[in-house]
Amino acid sequence: EHALLESTEHLRDLIASIDSIIITMDRDGIITSFNEYAQRFFGYTAGEIMGKNVRILVPEVDSGGRSLQQVFVNDLLSSPDDFPENINENVRKNGERVWILWKNKSIKDPAGKIVGNIALGNDITARLKAEEALRESEIALQVFFDSPGVMRSIVELTAEDDMRILALNPALADYMGMTKEFI
Repeated sequence: EHALLESTEHLRDLIASIDSIIITMDRDGIITSFNEYAQRFFGYTAGEIMGKNVRILVPEVDSGGRSLQQVFVNDLLSSPDDFPENINENVRKNGERVWILWKNKSIKDPAGKIVGNIALGNDITARLKAEEALRESEIALQVFFDSPGVMRSIVELTAEDDMRILALNPALADYMGMTKEFI
């Protein structure tokens, strides 16, 4: 009994020290555990969140227009092992929307029946925003690079290793008397 108690306390300390969201819920989505990091991240105390449905953390519709409450959460709760990893938008207590990379695993009773889900989550909001900013920057650069009215200089980008032309603007193609595609 003493060894079991020590092992349980060690496991509890380990879970508390992890900087990831750890949530367990029953088959109906009722939150049965919510680690300290999850409390800090989402802004709920254990008393405010325990016993609530996990839908409290999910907007009705995400920023892309996908119905999270109706479709996704229901599917996840009915068969968590079908969603071993997923990314979805969540909402903090203060209303801020965040993107979480979730790892899900079903919790089964001794007979093998699914009785709940354990979800491990990591905030990837900053990464997604950086990726979006990079995409927008690349598009803006390409528009600028391809615009003959703005970019009258002869410009090319080459790969350092083999001197392949990676990109060139219309001024260089005109200068060479060839199409960009041919070059």
